[in-house]
Amino acid sequence: MPQAVVPTIRFDDLYKGWEIPHYYWAVTPNEMRMFAQVVGCPEPLFMDENAAKSMGLDTIPAHPGFINIFHFECNLLRGAHNNPVFPTMHSSSRVEFFRPIYPGDILTIKMKVHDKIISKKGRRFVAWEILLLDKEGNLVARKIHTSMWLKDDEAADRFGITPGMGPRPLY
Repeated sequence: MPQAVVPTIRFDDLYKGWEIPHYYWAVTPNEMRMFAQVVGCPEPLFMDENAAKSMGLDTIPAHPGFINIFHFECNLLRGAHNNPVFPTMHSSSRVEFFRPIYPGDILTIKMKVHDKIISKKGRRFVAWEILLLDKEGNLVARKIHTSMWLKDDEAADRFGITPGMGPRPLY
């Protein structure tokens, strides 16, 4: 059976302000509790509704790290019409919260290129601005996710991708 291939998004294809189509995330209490368990959070606030109510909340809030469970490249792939990005490595993330995330939230995710940087050593970085909005359009969280884009020779060495090879297999 032939393997599906799609065009690859490369560093040079991106520009400041380039935006992927918005997508949506329906937050469930089960995935919130599972996240708290997986990261080993002992705080009952994030898993027990009674504990949350005893602290003056109506329901459990999401753990602050929960914002990271929507996988960056998976959503970029979905928003960029299944175009895989050229090999990247996570560099940094910065998150601002404007209100907690709650079960039942239906969040709109907006994602665009916030900045493109080439360091003095020639390293290439893309900073993505990721906005999470509630159904009323209010800002819930803002994340700046920076990734380092590997050079063609590094990609060839690490992943067997050669410059100009065209589409790569969809993984």
